[in-house]
Amino acid sequence: MAKIRGFYSYPIYDSLSPVILDELIYYDFIHKFYEIFDEETSVNFVTYSLNKKDLNKIKEIAPYARLIHGEKYTEEIGMLIKDLFKKKSIGIKNIRTYYCSKCDEYFKESQVKIIPKKLRENIAKIRVGKKIYFLGAFYGEEEPIGVYLGKNDSYVIAQLYDEEWIAPASLELFLLKEIEIPKSKIKKVGFEGIKDLNFELYVIQGDGRAELIKKGDIRAKSLKRRIPSYSVIFSKEKELPIKTCPICGNVLQEENVPILVVKGKGGTYDLSSPEGSYKLPVLYCPNCGHIEYGTIIKECPVCGNIMERRFSLKPELSALGAYIHSFDAPPSLMFLHQKRFILKYFMENILKVYGKYLFKNTRYLSHKVPESIDEVKRAALLIKKRGTINKSDIKKIRKLRNVVDNIVRYVEIYGTTDDYKEEDEWLLWKNNEVKKRIRELVENGKISYAFHVLYGHIIGDISHFYIPIKRKTPLVLEPVRDAILMLYPFMPAFVEENLGRINVEKFSLSTTEAEEISTMEIIRDFVKVVRKYREKKGIPRKEPLKKVVFVTSYADEVNSLKSSILNLENVLIFQVVEDWDEMEIEIEPNMEEISASYRAWAPKIGFLLRRKNVREVLDAMEKGGYTLGIEGFIIKITPKMINYIKKVPEGYDHIEFEYGDIYIQNERDATTKRIRLVREVIRRINIMRKDIDMDFDDLIDVSISGDSEAIKMIRGYDDEIREKCLARNIEFSYTEYGYIVEWPIMGYRITIGINPLFKRWVIKAFKSIPGIDDYRAELLFKMGYGSIYELMEAEPEQIAEATGMPLKLVNELIDYLYSTAFKPKKEKNKEYCPFCGTELTPDDDFCPRCGAPIRVKMEERKMKKGNVYLFLGELGDMLERIPEELMKEKKLLITKDNPDEVKKLYNLKNTETVWISYVPFGDAIKPKDLEKLKGRVLKFLEKGGKLIIADCFDLLLAINGLDKLLQMIGEMKEKLKEKEAYLFFTIEELEAFEMGEIMKYVDGEVK
Repeated sequence: MAKIRGFYSYPIYDSLSPVILDELIYYDFIHKFYEIFDEETSVNFVTYSLNKKDLNKIKEIAPYARLIHGEKYTEEIGMLIKDLFKKKSIGIKNIRTYYCSKCDEYFKESQVKIIPKKLRENIAKIRVGKKIYFLGAFYGEEEPIGVYLGKNDSYVIAQLYDEEWIAPASLELFLLKEIEIPKSKIKKVGFEGIKDLNFELYVIQGDGRAELIKKGDIRAKSLKRRIPSYSVIFSKEKELPIKTCPICGNVLQEENVPILVVKGKGGTYDLSSPEGSYKLPVLYCPNCGHIEYGTIIKECPVCGNIMERRFSLKPELSALGAYIHSFDAPPSLMFLHQKRFILKYFMENILKVYGKYLFKNTRYLSHKVPESIDEVKRAALLIKKRGTINKSDIKKIRKLRNVVDNIVRYVEIYGTTDDYKEEDEWLLWKNNEVKKRIRELVENGKISYAFHVLYGHIIGDISHFYIPIKRKTPLVLEPVRDAILMLYPFMPAFVEENLGRINVEKFSLSTTEAEEISTMEIIRDFVKVVRKYREKKGIPRKEPLKKVVFVTSYADEVNSLKSSILNLENVLIFQVVEDWDEMEIEIEPNMEEISASYRAWAPKIGFLLRRKNVREVLDAMEKGGYTLGIEGFIIKITPKMINYIKKVPEGYDHIEFEYGDIYIQNERDATTKRIRLVREVIRRINIMRKDIDMDFDDLIDVSISGDSEAIKMIRGYDDEIREKCLARNIEFSYTEYGYIVEWPIMGYRITIGINPLFKRWVIKAFKSIPGIDDYRAELLFKMGYGSIYELMEAEPEQIAEATGMPLKLVNELIDYLYSTAFKPKKEKNKEYCPFCGTELTPDDDFCPRCGAPIRVKMEERKMKKGNVYLFLGELGDMLERIPEELMKEKKLLITKDNPDEVKKLYNLKNTETVWISYVPFGDAIKPKDLEKLKGRVLKFLEKGGKLIIADCFDLLLAINGLDKLLQMIGEMKEKLKEKEAYLFFTIEELEAFEMGEIMKYVDGEVK
């Protein structure tokens, strides 16, 4: 039976902070990772003082985890203390703390607030023994009640008449200058020099420095009596830094508090603190500092003073007992956010002294964790080692989700196969290698690296390489399923949904041995090299390369998969050969070798060889050798006397790589441009299909219009457009279809309109007609009837002939169509198509899915207040389309041209202006200064302006990039809504992806 992997959290104290949730996400990842490999894990979360709500939240996040409540394991802490006493590893140190009597709280020096304040410094003289006096300082209203002699301090003893004055060494200068005691009368000693003197009961000794004990000091509890009296021998006003309470502002009392420490090889580690709540089983004598294990108060065996149980466990160690009780061996892996590193420091070092080494397999997190975490953000946290989740992280996750969605959709459409071809065998091998690599990385806690390996596999190996090779044929299921399943620990809900779509029920992975398919690796590397060449030369993949020649010793193997390369790379002519006969070869005589045999004739031989026909020389060499006649002598030329230099034919670029040489014809002409244009148009049509969520087998009618030169180039490729876009009809003229976009493509403006024929919904609508069953509904669609409206317009005789229905029944069918159309069903203030049941909007004149006529076409909607409108074209054309009543409003013109000239040219009145220019002229704003521009717009709106006209956004886009421009539009849009104003802006040309992103931020495009 496989060993169960154990995982323990660091203690979860008080509440579930975002950084703890970050750690829990990593534990959940680990559990889910081994779950898909069918391996059992034991995940344990150690908690302490968590409320019920947070405990329930942990159970919700990780229902499989065992909760270990640290409060239950105090007995183990007692065992630890007892063992440390036996090892003589327990000790005491004093720490300086600051006590607020008002708040009853202790503060560290770093927590207190320091303010300058004028106070009177008093030097008090206190009798501490027979003719022995102690000098100490106190300030302002402080009241001395005892004397504390610190073992770590240095002292001076001054002999004055028959008295001995003891003072901290820091007061030596005071004795010399203010009291004027001769230096010869002052002796420096350590604590050893005074400890055996016979002191009064209000003197106590301990670690730290010497000082007066003031009223309120925690050490006052150890005094057997108070100072009966004292005399002030010196007083002076000083401005001192006074430490005050950060909560109430009260002046704090400085105290030396004894702390229990564990002594290890690397130093001492705090075991107790004043802030703790759990009393440790340790007795302490405040008089002499003696400590011993125990819980019952008794007399100190050293000095006879009453011992007390005063040490409280450091809060960071509250759950220590749970770790002592629960495990001896280090967990397989632990995760800790760096903001909680202090937990590891204290617990690890104390347990090391105890003999337990438990935390060596810790991986540190240093994310800035968002307050709310959805599945995309969860994945983003797992793929980053540190830092804040940013837009690029989210974009990366969403890109991967889209790719997986497309892979699953491909499987839904084209299915899977068990008849493996070479590319399938290659993917099975690659899949196995990736699984082994990811497993290795996860076992070492390198989760972000594991994701990047998986990301490259899904996008690079499967989406960009394997699927294009398979193109519209079934895939091998196992590696596709495994790749998606390996995403489960990152995005569980997403993976469950997508694997459900391809009927994968069992979430299980295993690794096996598979043979490497080297030919596919050659093809993959070949394609990478060609794509890098395209990138370097600026040749888009939509544009074909005229000719590519691959010269390789693997020609036979690669030729068997030549079709795969053509599926991957856009090439008109592709050759794979071992020897390319178009390669130019030149003869270069080896003069050193020739001179060795024919010293005097060497220059002449070299001269003649350079002028010989290369093919003639090569053929002769193959037959045994080549000869030259010089001055009546026959000269034999051996192979060593000739070097052959290959010369790349003119018009080709040469690339060397591991598996051979690639020669690419670098000519780009009208043919390649034309093919690129056609494929760019096909891509835009398919983007439009996706925009309106069409299924893979839905048909469309397409209209393509625009620049006459472009249309002329596209004509003749109707069949390719039909095949790749599932187009039923293609018109090369403008048609008023339901979805129309004007695209800037390769410098042309091409308008594409599509009329969607949603097969599933149209067939559903047909089946709602009495007399039409599944077979007849499918048949009608195949015969070209793509909507209810088209069926209504058809001749009854045609329908009867297509379906085999009696003409009388067809006439009744037509009557039913006309009696049902224009009558939407109404339910709960909503309208639905009477044929397919699609929910309708007030703007739908036809059903958007089955094409049934719903209502007589109404007048165009008026432009709404607070909206943003885009116009693709020039400013003058846009101004003509803005309603006249709007043009009368107070306007702000933002232009990249001279505003005075623009106002004059278009007769703009009641208009403020902003000039987007680098020229510092009047109201000019630099294109880079979007914040200033936004401020100017908001100021205009605040003053009651209603219309903003801009013809500079193409410049702003070029200078600032799309993201920053969209951010500015989004921020301005909120104020436009609030002030019921309008923004019209023009851009002369946009790439497809830019158009798609901008349309998310605008309310409409002005046509």
